[in-house]
Amino acid sequence: METIDMNMIPLYSALNSMKGIETVSVCGGFGVGNHSGPCVFGKWYVTFTVNIEWGGMVSLANVIHCINCLTTNKIRITVCLEGDYPKPESIYYKIEGWDDEMHPPSVGPNNLARMIEADE
Repeated sequence: METIDMNMIPLYSALNSMKGIETVSVCGGFGVGNHSGPCVFGKWYVTFTVNIEWGGMVSLANVIHCINCLTTNKIRITVCLEGDYPKPESIYYKIEGWDDEMHPPSVGPNNLARMIEADE
């Protein structure tokens, strides 16, 4: 099992508890200087897949609803394709946010996790 940054455990757990959602990678935005492995200091993200046969689309809609309720520009969700052509197992979703002076932690991963858990 990979090591998960402490600030990402609630969101990681909330997403994995949803039907049809499985996290692929997470980053909490820690590090020396301005870099922390895959993401810069202050930025965080979680990448996940959605299994449409296991109720994943309803779960994805709930996640999007929670993001929209929390904020409009401090957290975003993007769709990523891996490989040459789209197929269900090659589509990933990425939620990313910022914890810095411009983007306060009040909209960070822990609050999103609480929203997701309350919405279930």
